[in-house]
Amino acid sequence: MNLIEETLLFESRMSEAKKKFGNLNMYDWQLLDKLDPSDNHKYLMWLAREYDKGNISAEPSPKVEETLNHFHRYPEKYTERDINQYKSLKDLVKASQEAQQNVSKRELKKTGANKVYEDDSYLVIVPTTYEASCFYGAGTKWCTAASDRDSHFNSYSRKGVLMYILNKDLPETDPLYKIALYKSYSGGQESYYDATDKQMSDIKAALSPEVERTIEVTYNVMKESWLEARKGHNFGDPRVEALVQMLSLDDPELVDEIMEEEHTHYGIPTFQYGDEEYAVATDEEADQANYEYVENLIDDIGFEGFNHNIDWYIDGDDVARDWEDSVTEWVYDSPESYLDEDDKQYYDQDIFNNLAKKQKQLTEYEERVKELYDKDSSSWARDEKEIEELEGEAEDVEIEIADLETDLEDSRDWSDEQKDDYVETYLDEIREDPVNYLKDMGYGSQELERYVDKEAFIQGVVDEGYRGENLAQYDGEELEEDVNGTWYYIYRID
Repeated sequence: MNLIEETLLFESRMSEAKKKFGNLNMYDWQLLDKLDPSDNHKYLMWLAREYDKGNISAEPSPKVEETLNHFHRYPEKYTERDINQYKSLKDLVKASQEAQQNVSKRELKKTGANKVYEDDSYLVIVPTTYEASCFYGAGTKWCTAASDRDSHFNSYSRKGVLMYILNKDLPETDPLYKIALYKSYSGGQESYYDATDKQMSDIKAALSPEVERTIEVTYNVMKESWLEARKGHNFGDPRVEALVQMLSLDDPELVDEIMEEEHTHYGIPTFQYGDEEYAVATDEEADQANYEYVENLIDDIGFEGFNHNIDWYIDGDDVARDWEDSVTEWVYDSPESYLDEDDKQYYDQDIFNNLAKKQKQLTEYEERVKELYDKDSSSWARDEKEIEELEGEAEDVEIEIADLETDLEDSRDWSDEQKDDYVETYLDEIREDPVNYLKDMGYGSQELERYVDKEAFIQGVVDEGYRGENLAQYDGEELEEDVNGTWYYIYRID
């Protein structure tokens, strides 16, 4: 069949399928085209029928693709080689399971791997199928050769070169008898693993120069092919590249269907692919978006909507500032309720000075009387009058002193400095334990919220994780892809 005939057959099958199943939309046909492992829509009509019957969902399981690929690759293993003879997907799956039991390891090896080098000591292969990866990786602990699932193999093989190096000279008990090499297309990072899946730092001693050259040449050739397939397509944006890697878009034509949206998702650029919408962010952008998400959620549902204790985020300084005027008023209006009586000070200086003057005067009178009494008794008669006068004046001064002491006692009080010091001590106690203080003042949970440090609360919630759950509105999953050494985080939002 020549190229023209193939093109006409291709278009005819698509036209016939669309005519029969006119209820399917553009996105349905894109899905079915992707599921069809042929390059000429050989299975499109059968796929459309199964999709229309509901046997194939809008998000088909990997089992569907695996079954179709196996049928396409090994038709000779099936009793019926015409897919239309299978009345349902269930029948095809059953037939596929039976057929796979008949596919030998040697057949898988032959069809699923490229031998890039072999001599008496080494065999170097590039597995192109999961089955071949399991065959050549048998006996190792590589995730790419795990028999339970193919996701690891698919992930590595689409992002770079995966090679298996078999050393024929070593026994299977030697960890170096099989070595796995992975080198990414985007970053060029090289990783080597022995059979126990232990990463190797120095590989030179385990490989011959010929094998090393083969590895280098093979990688360069495969990368050149990878780059060539991307020419003229929308790979300039690393975010698009991250999506391409995540979506496993082998056909570069599909890349052009990724369209950047005008709106953002909490500041993150968004992209539409079919009926799917994704946000693609750097780590820093994702953190900022998560912060904004939590901030907006607080505005919607309040702090009480979070399983996060607001008591941890009560701002003591804020509470103290709010209560400073009240505390000051309380202390100045009723200092006796807060200050120690013994700390009172004398403030009327005039009374204090006058008292000191009178005490000095009294002392002088007493000393003069004592002096007169100490004289020779022959002079007492002569000094008696003076003594009486002095004693009388002393009595008067004592009365004045008593009155002044009473006045002075009445003038005792706490200084403004003492009151201010106590106010600051009171406020320090509030700062140290603002929650208990507010609760002692009768504040409930809602009243406490006015004192919450919102920024600290948001950061506390963010630090708990759950970035994927918050930003990926569709499935709550955070996916990551490395593009030229930068990690991008992908969130499906629709």
